[in-house]
Amino acid sequence: MVEGTTEIVARPKGFNHGLEWLFAQARTEIERGLSIKAVCMSYGGELDEIKTLAPYQEFVKYAHDRKIATSLAIMSVTAGIYVGRGGFSIAYAVA
Repeated sequence: MVEGTTEIVARPKGFNHGLEWLFAQARTEIERGLSIKAVCMSYGGELDEIKTLAPYQEFVKYAHDRKIATSLAIMSVTAGIYVGRGGFSIAYAVA
């Protein structure tokens, strides 16, 4: 979502590939410079599930190595209705 408009930007196959793609986009923005040195993530399920996945672990290490704070929370019920169980979202502010 950008300025209130949503659109499909990619259709990776499989959840792990989707995470890898999403985190690659976030890495690009981190390298460009974030307005706030923080990344917020949410997952539509038990947080321990996402924390065990390599793409998540690698991204969190990458972010922390660059002094970027990360936050992970359970996805809201409203968002979960739209994306379904197991959905994942990431948010960050760019300049």
